[in-house]
Amino acid sequence: HFMHSVSRGLELIVTIVNNEPPRSLVGRLSVAMCTYNGAGFLSQQLNSILSQTELPDEMVVCEDCSTDDTVSILEAFAASAPFVVCIHRNVERLKSAQNFAKCFSFCSGDVIVITDQDDVWFPDRIANTRAAFANDPALTFTFSDAPLIDDHGNDLGRTLYSSLQTVQRDRKHYERGTCLLQVILRCGAIYGCTMAFRANLLPLILPIPEMWGHDGWVAVVLSAVGPSARLSPVTHYRQHPRQFAGAGNWKTKTRFEKTSSARAKRYESEIRLHELAIDAVQSKSELRQLLLPALRERLRF
Repeated sequence: HFMHSVSRGLELIVTIVNNEPPRSLVGRLSVAMCTYNGAGFLSQQLNSILSQTELPDEMVVCEDCSTDDTVSILEAFAASAPFVVCIHRNVERLKSAQNFAKCFSFCSGDVIVITDQDDVWFPDRIANTRAAFANDPALTFTFSDAPLIDDHGNDLGRTLYSSLQTVQRDRKHYERGTCLLQVILRCGAIYGCTMAFRANLLPLILPIPEMWGHDGWVAVVLSAVGPSARLSPVTHYRQHPRQFAGAGNWKTKTRFEKTSSARAKRYESEIRLHELAIDAVQSKSELRQLLLPALRERLRF
């Protein structure tokens, strides 16, 4: 019931955040990257950004106390890139979600494109993202599926969404980009490395509550305030032993056993997660009407 007037909700958000109507054209585009001991695959990712058919206006990197060659790779890239590259080195480790929150806050673009340090972009990611936002002034964020690759860049023959632990109904919603808020609250899985969002909505996103991942929180908040769009794949998603998160490849029997054995602990964590989300939303008058009913319903479940 809280999704009955998406356009009115977005108009409210834009009025509060920007005091101006949404623009039909996209201005500057920022790439937000966080790094931590990513030297093994970082150069490949940076090269895929350099190889875009349309380049970004800036790239902002928040470096989270790496102990390998990550910093030197970034500095060499910044010295030669044909666009502005800003590197912010953390004094203490923030870890993924809070490091991305910091990174978002430093971006100056109208649209923020999220990237991991170890993937490989499709050459038209920037072009397709820019076109999606330019064609739909109401659009809040974009996302996509992603083919999986291994350490050596070989195609694993499956994708992120084919690996999701979801029922067929929810998988169809992901494919169509519909009913996303309800689906996200049930099973998460909008991956940050495939996302881009309008920067004028940052006041609704920040701060990111404790325990929440940056991508899950961005997807929940923006799914409540306006429409999203699923694009054709924008990146390859690398699977390797050192990555922060990955795509599962569980058989039905293994899924059942893992879920059953960890059920109590998992639900305790989910309860706390949604309590923190409710606290965060209650402090933002712009989100209370749009998002609180869904979070409370999920908490009751």
